[in-house]
Amino acid sequence: MPEASKSKNGASLRLWIYRAGSLLAAILIWILVTITQNPLDEKGFMITLEQRSLSEGLILEKNINKVSVRVQGTAAYIGELTEADIMVYVDLYGLVAGRYELGVMTELTHTENVQVISCYPASVEVELKDTKAQMFPLGVEVLGEPSAGFKQMDVVVAPNEVKLTGAQDYMQRVGKVYVAADISGIDEDGYDKNLSILVLDQIGNNITSMFSLEPKVARVVVPVVSEQPQRLVAVRVPLVGQAAIGYQVALISSTPSVANVFGDLKRLQSLDYVDTEPVDLSDLNADTSLTVRLAPLNGFTVYPKEVTVALSIEPVNQATISKSIILIQNLAENCTAELEQITISMMVYGPETFIANLDEADIVPYVDCQGLSGGEYELPVYVSLPPNVLLLNVSHNTVAITIIAPEGEEDDGAPIDD
Repeated sequence: MPEASKSKNGASLRLWIYRAGSLLAAILIWILVTITQNPLDEKGFMITLEQRSLSEGLILEKNINKVSVRVQGTAAYIGELTEADIMVYVDLYGLVAGRYELGVMTELTHTENVQVISCYPASVEVELKDTKAQMFPLGVEVLGEPSAGFKQMDVVVAPNEVKLTGAQDYMQRVGKVYVAADISGIDEDGYDKNLSILVLDQIGNNITSMFSLEPKVARVVVPVVSEQPQRLVAVRVPLVGQAAIGYQVALISSTPSVANVFGDLKRLQSLDYVDTEPVDLSDLNADTSLTVRLAPLNGFTVYPKEVTVALSIEPVNQATISKSIILIQNLAENCTAELEQITISMMVYGPETFIANLDEADIVPYVDCQGLSGGEYELPVYVSLPPNVLLLNVSHNTVAITIIAPEGEEDDGAPIDD
């Protein structure tokens, strides 16, 4: 090969070597600057082990609740990283009941410049068990005593049953499902709390954590009343306002319908009812149920403190009834009477259920002869109506009547002038 060609090739090779060296030097300088300005750092976390894709009807038994995870990344990213950015889990997809050795999986919310470098333990032994759901009665354990001069009434708990879901073999260990209510020192205000439900095994160990509970809490009401004399009285519901136009109250009831009142015996004997707080009907056009407190009675203790009031609201309907027979009431002894022969038309209205079931025999026009003796009279016509039915109008407001008294009796009434 000519010397000139060899010299040219050598120069070209040296040029590429110089260029590659320059590039490598630039990269090393960039890495050095980057690491110097934002060096790598490590950080450890204790993360709760989660489960994913557990098949329905199975429960996971696991002995390890926390996993040690160590991550590495640039100091800026590591400094901002929190436990919420790291997920540690076992994948249970497609598994059936049995024991398994499963790898612990990790997942980072932000993967830029951060990586997991260790996870301990790397695998866990888990056991999958078939689950069972079963209803258990809910008991109440009452602790302590109320204040002096008060006594405990029957306990009310809601709900009265609890659904437990857990491993079948654990279900056989259940001995008691209950809530504990401490009523020490309570007075007439009573006890009303939401309490956590507990599960004990047959030897008294707390095994609540072994089950899923539905619900997890229960409302417990322990009424406490005075030890004074008591009397059951009716509950009355005062109404205020008017239902929506075209509607009317068809039925009103309270649960309970009676209340226990405690107090002085003489005063109790004259007490016939206790009122609730007024119930406002304003603009109601549908059935309504609401909880209403009983109005306080000065000097008395009342139990319960509140009742449930149910209102049946119905559209108003009308009906017209015609009758030619008018009832005569309070006619003096030994007197007879002759009424003007007329047919009276009466328009009535009320809740549509009552109007639809209206019996004409329940609507009775009548005149009242109280205190009248022989003579001729123009008496007002009254109408007797069944409950919840009202009189809108009547075709005749008065009717002529002749009262015939025994001979010798004078007319003390107000006869019609001729």
